[in-house]
Amino acid sequence: MNGIDLMFNRNHMPFALVSVVLLIVAAISLGTGRSNRVNEDPFPVVQAYLKASYARNYPAAYRFISSADQRVWDEKSYARQYGTFTGFALRLAQRLAEDMKISVIDRRIRSNRIHYEVGYEVPTADELSSLLSDWNQDKLNALSPPQQEQLLKALEKLKRTGKMITIKGKETFDLIPDGGHWKIFHDWASATKVSFKLALPRGDKINAQLVNDELLVKREEPFEIALKIKNRSDHAVTARIIHHIEPRSLENNIEMIACGALLPLVLQPNDEQEISMAYLIRDGIQPGAKFAVTYELAQEPAAPRLR
Repeated sequence: MNGIDLMFNRNHMPFALVSVVLLIVAAISLGTGRSNRVNEDPFPVVQAYLKASYARNYPAAYRFISSADQRVWDEKSYARQYGTFTGFALRLAQRLAEDMKISVIDRRIRSNRIHYEVGYEVPTADELSSLLSDWNQDKLNALSPPQQEQLLKALEKLKRTGKMITIKGKETFDLIPDGGHWKIFHDWASATKVSFKLALPRGDKINAQLVNDELLVKREEPFEIALKIKNRSDHAVTARIIHHIEPRSLENNIEMIACGALLPLVLQPNDEQEISMAYLIRDGIQPGAKFAVTYELAQEPAAPRLR
């Protein structure tokens, strides 16, 4: 009897083992399917992301971006690239973003992805342009509390009329399931990282600052960099901006489409100027590539004095 029992168990052990393995695999597959399944409506994610972006509240917008993108570009760099509002300027922009109207133009469901094309209309408050200081957040945040309340009341009064100046536009988004929620997928892994550096002349007569020292850009999408230059001396100086691209093999794949400093700059004592340059990445640069732009400030010799 014991021998028969032993033989029975040995003969059926592979079947039992296979059954257990299949059950484990099924459980894992079921669990994975559940983690990828998102029951929530993806459109509110698009709405929240657009409103946060319009208000220039980029830390809030970053929360709606996929973890795959976030591994490429951190929140601080993302917010710095686009220029986040803070303080009263942010509060004001959020009031406008509340009235943003967003509609679906096209919605396509692919395997594990949803593609949206949306249209939007949002108020600009251009009627209050004289009070908004051209959306200079330093000036807006420097307003006294009574001045801030006065501006907010003027905005609310304008909103009640229902006849505010608005702008219209279109955007496209891809959303993917991520941690049980829908998230915006930018595919930043395929973008190009561009870093910016400064090479200043000796001495402390000319000071320069980059508004941003690193950007993440995609091919055929224009990108802009701003440079603040200040003359710290007590006499006028002339300087040229010379561009260097590294590696040099990529020079022909990067096109400058706008430059605010093609001619030498003349800076009066304690004068400060902000220069903007815009570029476009063409074909030939591999996805995920990196390159650097160095701005060399070369001081021109002073013009000889006439006797």
